[in-house]
Amino acid sequence: AERLGYAKSSVARGVNLLQDRGYIKIGDDGFIEFTERGEEKASRIYMRHNVLTALLTGMGASRELAEENACRIEHVIDDEVFELIKKHVENN
Repeated sequence: AERLGYAKSSVARGVNLLQDRGYIKIGDDGFIEFTERGEEKASRIYMRHNVLTALLTGMGASRELAEENACRIEHVIDDEVFELIKKHVENN
């Protein structure tokens, strides 16, 4: 929380939401692990991030700017529109 500049309460809320949705589990030792469902979701988001970053850098954005924007877009973009973008990136 400190290193990224987030309030501890915001991080705790985020962790609780991920746990409630079945994406992570917290062991007795306090370590956080992905569930199978969480691993699938994280992989999907990471793939979206990479495709969107490639699109934006291909359009001329700096790597830093492309990554920042991909982080925001990857969570809200419609599946159908994302698939069109993915095909475009793969074909160019």
